[in-house]
Amino acid sequence: MFFERRPTNDVIGAAGIPLLPLAAVAADKTLLPMGTPILAEVPLLDKAGNWTGKHQLRLLIALDVGGAVKKGHLDLYHGMGENAGIAAGHYKHFGRVWKLGLRNGPTATPWL
Repeated sequence: MFFERRPTNDVIGAAGIPLLPLAAVAADKTLLPMGTPILAEVPLLDKAGNWTGKHQLRLLIALDVGGAVKKGHLDLYHGMGENAGIAAGHYKHFGRVWKLGLRNGPTATPWL
């Protein structure tokens, strides 16, 4: 994903909200509408990008979309810069995701 440089250096996702590193994800909006909070089982990687065999539960929010983000694929935003790009490139591992919110309530389909 390519982002437009802004005076504040904030990266704005498709939801129109600044993305926070390791808190915002790009998701398929047909499954996770913009603003959907999720609990994700994120794979823990070593410095070389290899999966350690462990996961960490993280609260994340769907704030962006992307061309390669279809169905169950999510892209975790790592921030700007070379190190963030390298870290993001290592995440090609599986984990589980739980959509948070109340059925038939205001959090069932945020921002629709």
